[in-house]
Amino acid sequence: MSGRGWVQFAAVSLLWGVVYLLIKVAGEELSAAALTFARAILAAAVLVPLAARRGVLAPLRRRLPAIALLALLDVAAPFVLVAVAERAVPSSLAGMLIATVPLLVALLALRFHPSERVDRRRFAGRLVGLVGVALLLGVQVAGDARGLLGAALILVASLLYAIASLFYKRAFAGEDALGVTAWVFVISAAVLALPALASAPTQVPGVGTLAATAALGIACTAVVFVLWYRLIAEIGAARATVVTYVNPAVAVGLGVLLLDEPLSGGGIAGLLLILAGSWVSTGGTLPPRLLRRAPAAEPAAAEGPGALVPSTGWCCVR
Repeated sequence: MSGRGWVQFAAVSLLWGVVYLLIKVAGEELSAAALTFARAILAAAVLVPLAARRGVLAPLRRRLPAIALLALLDVAAPFVLVAVAERAVPSSLAGMLIATVPLLVALLALRFHPSERVDRRRFAGRLVGLVGVALLLGVQVAGDARGLLGAALILVASLLYAIASLFYKRAFAGEDALGVTAWVFVISAAVLALPALASAPTQVPGVGTLAATAALGIACTAVVFVLWYRLIAEIGAARATVVTYVNPAVAVGLGVLLLDEPLSGGGIAGLLLILAGSWVSTGGTLPPRLLRRAPAAEPAAAEGPGALVPSTGWCCVR
């Protein structure tokens, strides 16, 4: 990966690692549908004006059916599933189980996307990471029926993320990331409006819930989804989804430090396996110096809000 790719990789890993803590906090007072709707509407409020200013919304109207499918696979359904699941499992475990996405992408690519197939070494790295996830799962929810159901919901969400990653690479790699992302959240908000209204809280949520929801909608949804789509287009879905091997380290650290969630020796071993699998899956090489520009570096984007997603060298959060 280029230096820019590693910066995007690190930013997505950090922001998505924080997501599970914020979902746990906001989910105390908001239903899964209401929380997901709030995330989508906040993200749309940030991204739509930027996309409109750049003139990238109108050209994508012809792609709305495909974008609607992407919105369902990558936002509306999995966001709700994870929010429901976190009522039964710790936020740290939720982050750990999302680490199955790279392996699912690799498996699906064998049949549906040959260009995303991985070599034996990188596939072995994914298996090492998956062993770590399995170890963590066995340590934290073994014998807990409610916890196992929550874990199953997160695994279904992981499958949807994997499908969405490959679908995005195939259908939208030539489109503008900001425009696609803005439409994804507009459609997701529209789909979730009625369920959110039906399950809306009867009183105004507390300050902590509102702050967590705002952070989810703006930083951990609007910003990170643009970064994610750019990352997929630059390095491919298989490598991009390896961020889900790094997310658990952030999620676990925050869960232990801020929510007093338990972490045993088996959990630490699982995390080490996940990180090792992540490194091997990306080729087992050290990142280049982040400040070193590649020879074919793209020109800087124009100043102003529209510079969030350069239109040249389009590479793009989930």
